[in-house]
Formats: sequence, C-alpha cells, structure tokens
Amino acid sequence: MKRFLHTLDQYWFTPMPAERLAWLRVFSGAFTLWYLLSRYALFSQTAKSEASDFEPVGLAFWLTEPLSSGVFMGIYWATIAFNLAYLLGWKFRFSGPVFALASLFLFSYRYSWSMIYHDNIAVVLHILVIAFAPAAAALSIDAYYKKEKATPHWQYGWPVRLLCAATLATYFLSGLAKVYGDLAWDWVDGSAMRAQVAVDALRKDVFGGEVNPFFAFLYPNTTLFLIMGLGTMVLELGAPFVLVHRRLGMIWAGLTWLLHIGIYFVMGITFRYQMSGLIFMPFFDVEKWWPWLRQKLQRTGGQVDQSGAMQVPAGIALFDGTCSFCNRTVRFIAERDPKGFVQFASQQSDIGRALLSDYEVPTDLSTIFFVENGVVYQKSAAILRILGHLRQPWPLFAALASVFPLVLRDGVYDWVALNRYRWFGAQVQCSVPPRHLRARFLG
Repeated sequence: MKRFLHTLDQYWFTPMPAERLAWLRVFSGAFTLWYLLSRYALFSQTAKSEASDFEPVGLAFWLTEPLSSGVFMGIYWATIAFNLAYLLGWKFRFSGPVFALASLFLFSYRYSWSMIYHDNIAVVLHILVIAFAPAAAALSIDAYYKKEKATPHWQYGWPVRLLCAATLATYFLSGLAKVYGDLAWDWVDGSAMRAQVAVDALRKDVFGGEVNPFFAFLYPNTTLFLIMGLGTMVLELGAPFVLVHRRLGMIWAGLTWLLHIGIYFVMGITFRYQMSGLIFMPFFDVEKWWPWLRQKLQRTGGQVDQSGAMQVPAGIALFDGTCSFCNRTVRFIAERDPKGFVQFASQQSDIGRALLSDYEVPTDLSTIFFVENGVVYQKSAAILRILGHLRQPWPLFAALASVFPLVLRDGVYDWVALNRYRWFGAQVQCSVPPRHLRARFLG
C-alpha cells in the first residue's frame, strides 16, 4: 500500500515548470475569447429565445424563467472582460475563478434552449481547473509585477495532471454512452458508425446539403468501418489506462486528434477545441515549444528584404527622430530590454539613411523598420519582433498579437502613424536620449 501511495503521489504531484500551466491558461483563454466573440449573433439570439422552450441545465438550474435580454447580454460582455483578464493573467486569483464560473453559467444558459455540445463543455472543464490553480505564476501581468521567477514545483504539476484526467474522462464517458445506448456494441464492428455516416449523407442530400464526395467509396467498405469503429471504442473506453504512462498519453492524444480529423473528412462535423489540438496540450511539454513558436509567429509578414551588405551585431530599430510618440516608445523599449539586444537609430541619422539605402528601402518617417539578422521588418511586424526581445510579458503579447492578420495589424499601425503628430506632437529636431541610454543609439 505504501508503494502504491508513493507512486500515486509521484504521479499527481510531479514538479512542473510554471510556464507549462501558464501556456495552458493562454491556450484555453484565447480559444474561449475567439469563440465568444465569433458567436455574438448566436448568444444575442439566445437572449431573445421563447420562454416556453427554456429548460435550465447546469449552473442555470436555479432559474425558474429566462433572464431578460439586457441582463443576459450584460453577463455575456462581463464574461468576455474577465476572459481577457484570465488570458493576460491580471488579478488572476480573482479574475480566474470569476471567469470560470461565468463561463460555466453562460454555456449552461445557452444549452438550456438546445442540445448540449460536449466539445464546448471540455474547454469549460479545463478553465475550471486552471482558474483555481496558480496558473498566472508565469507569462502573465501578475508575474511581471511580482518580478519573481517561478521555479518548477508540484503546485504547477497537479493541475496539469487533472487536466489530462478531465480530458480522458470526457472520452471515457463518450465510450460508455455508446455502449449503454441503443446501438450498444454495434459500435465495435463499425456497423453503428456506418449507419450514422449513411444517415448523415441522406439528411444532407434531402435538405440540400453537400454530401461527402468520399461517401460512395466509404459506405461499401465494411472493413474500413470495422477498423474505425473498433479504434474509436479502444481510444474511448481505454482512456483511463492512459494515465499510467506519460508517453502513452502523448500517443493517445495524437491518435485521438487523428480520430477527429477523420470525423471531419467523413461527416463534416467540426469539433473545434479538439481539432485545434488544444484539448490535448496538457499531455505535452508545451513550454518547450515557446522558442520555436515565437520565431514562427513573429516571422508572419512584414519582411522587406532578406539580403544586404551591411551587417549589424544586433537588432536596430529605425524610427522617426522628430516624432514625440516615437521617442517615448523608444525609451519604453530600451528600459525593458535589459540585455540591450535592440539598438536604435533615427531614419534622419547617417547610419539610418545608410541602412535603408543598403537594403534598398525608401525612407518613410511614418514607418518603423527593424533590421535583424539580415532581414528588415516594417510596421506591425517590426514592433512584434522588437517586443519578442523584451522581458515578459511583452513577448507573450507579441505572440498573441501575431495571430491577427497582417492587414489588420498594419491597418491599426497606419491609423496611429497618420495621427501621431496631431495626438502627441512633433519636435523640430531629433531628441537627445538620456545619458544612461545613449550607448544604445547609433549615429
């Protein structure tokens, strides 16, 4: 018994880096924020639904009648506000639990008028675990102001294990539902799945939907359905056994993700949280992906040229030296770059003009350029590259901002650049940097 308890203790309370739990917070928060904003019309429709169709479930069980449209939409926008706080890790000990409970209520209320979608319940379960754990000890505003680097600890490990268990439990319950349903063990030989695919194709054909082009090939192939049906039941009913070995969990996660991809191609059903792979992230060392992810995200667009004769030892930001806002921004960057990676030069300076000429880039005072490793970045891409070299949480903000399309990011940049003189003023000549920052300025 002691050996068993020791093994159990080692599994559940394994020390893990704070960054792993923090990334899971970011993933779940970003997904939920996208989902809520993209479903505004759906939630607005829910607020106006017929009271006769209201059957409260989940956290909405106590309601005897629907909320007024204004109250519900107020809860919707408040949830989004706390979603942002959760995502950024701001006042997390308060904002995290509030967001988790608000999300649970919001989805419960939404499903009080319709069927319950288990894919959305999965992300809510993850948020409930993360929100009541120390998930803002890294990659967060709270961590930035605390100025203490979190070391690996069991308090960051048990929530990750619990997230894995919650994921596995959802699939195990799905398997049990199949076994105890009307089709029961017909799922094992694939006949139940084959029947569902046929019904789905028939419904789409009758109601004018697009039938899967592979249906004609798939339906007669009973062996293929046998493999898919048996594989599905093994993955779902065998889910609890995955907890015994970490590598087995990674393999299970990969196979289950492929299962969802297969469902999409066969039936066109989209489980977004699952297909994105976010539900399976607790099974992997996601914090080790950060250097690669940052490089990939920050290379999205904005490259002006990838060759040049002039070599620079570090990144150089080229800015408008007469712009008051630009000068304040440069100081802001320099004070948050303790390693001194980013150096500065005004476009009006000799070295600034030489660099732009060397890279065959025309001078444009409304555009910030960033030269790094033989590549010139401009506008929003330049800013994201620069933020990636600052201390936390700015690299995190850069990675999140990089998700937005380049045309949108540059549109916001151009709007600010167009109004910068009117809003912040201009100087007759380039300003002189403070004494402690002068070494960072070239030319």
